Amino acid sequence: MTRKYRPSLIVVCFSIVCICCEKESTTADEENVIPQPQEFIALTDFRQAETCRPCHPVHYEEWKSSMHAYAMKDPVFHSGWEEEQAHRPETGEQFCIQCHNPYSYVSGSEVDTANALISEGIGCDLCHSMVAVHDQVVTADNVAASAEYFLNVESGIKFGEITDPVDNGFHGSMGLSMFNSSSMCLPCHNLNIRELDAEITFTEWAGSGFAAMSIECQTCHMADYQGYAADPAANPGVPVRTVHQHSMVGVDLDLSKSLTDNPQGEAVVAMLQSAADLDVTGTPTVDNDTLHLSLTIQNLTGHSFPSGVSFARELWLELQVFDGSQVYFSSGLLDSHSSDLSSDVEIFNSVLYDANGNSVVSVTDVINMSNNSLQTNEARVKTFSAPVAMAEDSVTATARLLFRPFAPSKLRGDHQDLLLNLPVITVDSLSITIPIP
Repeated sequence: MTRKYRPSLIVVCFSIVCICCEKESTTADEENVIPQPQEFIALTDFRQAETCRPCHPVHYEEWKSSMHAYAMKDPVFHSGWEEEQAHRPETGEQFCIQCHNPYSYVSGSEVDTANALISEGIGCDLCHSMVAVHDQVVTADNVAASAEYFLNVESGIKFGEITDPVDNGFHGSMGLSMFNSSSMCLPCHNLNIRELDAEITFTEWAGSGFAAMSIECQTCHMADYQGYAADPAANPGVPVRTVHQHSMVGVDLDLSKSLTDNPQGEAVVAMLQSAADLDVTGTPTVDNDTLHLSLTIQNLTGHSFPSGVSFARELWLELQVFDGSQVYFSSGLLDSHSSDLSSDVEIFNSVLYDANGNSVVSVTDVINMSNNSLQTNEARVKTFSAPVAMAEDSVTATARLLFRPFAPSKLRGDHQDLLLNLPVITVDSLSITIPIP
């Protein structure tokens, strides 16, 4: 049995599938042939992702653009990690790196960010050395790291979801059914702290219709396509098969780049635009010079929206009612992409509280929390009233469901430069013209 870990600040649904074109292939998925987890693993047992690149260039480039590859480069993570070490010198370092730097964590190595392997964050060898999965991370007041990885590196076998891998001279291969399961996202994407379910994307999914229909995390976050598991130029004879994207798109982005320059920007926008629907509920009415309008926001994801570190994110409804240049009602409008929302705007996210009832930023300080995220399969109705006494024939109502991966307040100060690239993404929008009787 190997060591332990948990999710800190980033990452969106952790799922791993096939990087395989393989030597001494094993197609069975039986307990008696699966290598046992190593009890001790040295940092030098792992290979850098660059080693996989010659045979798996497409998967390598996909991974390189992912937030898994960014896990140890993210400046937001680093500032939180430093604060955690200062606040909890005995446990803070390990608590954070159990997710953001598993190589160091499982090997007990110093977290040397100059080391190429450690700087990879969550690399190929970690995922494709897994022989079993662990349950969620549970920790208490001391915030000690508790995750376990069950890995076997010494066998030289790379594990994935392909059950008929092609032999090769570089490594053995074995197909394991768990690579098609959302349980691969554990323990990283479920955190219980002080008996409080703080970050529970897996639990949310497990109680959803998605789980009942066997729609796994990988279905959305590692979409499949027809291609090669290995480069046919370097590995003649490999077949075209169903393979999976290793960009593992979620809602997080490298904010050192603009949305248009970000390699995941387009995919993140597309994922968000499939996450929820915004519709008019019933027929808008006008009485006593007041417009009554109801809107329904339908969560289409297999978990809450937002999920994970929902306390750092912002999802809200922007609404305007107007006639030409005359605005009768507005809510949720921003002065700029990095402006704060006004206090009267309802934000669909969660809020963390300490023992004194004060809101806090770090999940490690949480004692209680409120959660206003859209729950799995929830259709939430919001009703608005707008005075339209001055309107003549009709008014127009426009609404947008908007998302930011971080609230601007989470970036100000240490990460002022990242605010420049903080995107506001339209999840869905509508416009309706309402006659005035």
